[in-house]
Amino acid sequence: MAVYIFGQAKEYARAGLDYGLAYRHWMPKETECPARFVCTDLPGWDDIERYRKAGIDADRILGVHQYLADDHSLCPSIKAEDKLEELKKCFQGAGVVERESEIWLVKDGYVIVSLQLDERDKSLLKGVSYYSQAKLLRKEIYTDRVSYVNYYMTAEAEHGLYAKLTRRAFYNRDGAAAYDQIFEGETEWYVFPDGGRYTKPQLIGRFVEGLNLSEQDLVVLDASVPREVMRAVFTFGRKARIAAVVHAGNYFAKDKAGQDSFSEEYPYYWFPYSGLLDMMIVSTGEQKEELVRLLKEYHCDVPKMRIIPVEGEFTYTILNESQGEEFDLSWEFAGKPDGFWIYDETGKLICETRNIHEHHVLIRGYGKESGFVIKAFVDTVKGKMAAAKSGIVYWRKS
Repeated sequence: MAVYIFGQAKEYARAGLDYGLAYRHWMPKETECPARFVCTDLPGWDDIERYRKAGIDADRILGVHQYLADDHSLCPSIKAEDKLEELKKCFQGAGVVERESEIWLVKDGYVIVSLQLDERDKSLLKGVSYYSQAKLLRKEIYTDRVSYVNYYMTAEAEHGLYAKLTRRAFYNRDGAAAYDQIFEGETEWYVFPDGGRYTKPQLIGRFVEGLNLSEQDLVVLDASVPREVMRAVFTFGRKARIAAVVHAGNYFAKDKAGQDSFSEEYPYYWFPYSGLLDMMIVSTGEQKEELVRLLKEYHCDVPKMRIIPVEGEFTYTILNESQGEEFDLSWEFAGKPDGFWIYDETGKLICETRNIHEHHVLIRGYGKESGFVIKAFVDTVKGKMAAAKSGIVYWRKS
């Protein structure tokens, strides 16, 4: 059994990391299988760092481009010192200049080669760039070998000359050419040695088809999955169980007339495919109710719903009498909210606090028989969303 989560690292923070953490923690418990995070764009080093900050190690990232080149690793392991010695033999007479994150080979006053070092371990090689009279010619990207090579030409733009990417060559583990990515204007395509020529959506389709998904496999569609990935999954991966994760606030928006409409910022193209989904994963009960309402309103099938709450829960709540007619409401919360709302038992909002380190507020104007409720909330692109709720807290005479 295999689990594949389709999403984009740059969207995790915008969608709310707590929600991503919630279903990532749920996934191993439900499937007893570690998930692979599919990156449909070619991941850069900044992307890999975003994954790390989201608690996802690089060895759990499955890059589509590298996978099709039989390269399942995104981690550099080549020693920079070994590559430097090799290059010094090729460019004899060049001087060596060591900088914080680069090593330069310099000749006749020009940098002719630049070795980029890994930020976490500067003994490892991340990439090598080659120049001719300050003009970038090509750049090699390394994992445990040369993963791919970018080729450039000098082009002119409004603000001067720049290095224009024209071709990217990917290599298999044995060093043989895997395929080329060709750039021309605003278009790009992929050319394989067997003569196959693919657009980006077709390449993703080839990737999904190559996974050979079965009924035992699970595919999770995250909020940031673009249209072409949705189509590829529903075309070539229908044998697998398919789940769609609905992050708080991202599944619909209000149009100018104030009516519900499908969001263009976070377009859930799976609404028309809801009949093909095994489940939708939501974060709150309120969100489930709203999503069911929307699906019915748009005459879409309603699949099974799973509520996977944001990580965290209220572990302690107490209401103490303070001075005069004041009460001190205190609590402990295991999780990472952005703040808390305090309500009385009728549902009236009393106050909001973002001081998540001091979990207490003073309440005035209520009697000893009054009860209170605390809600933890997180910030989303559509506003604040309740993530967890305490029971009603009453004053108890000691």
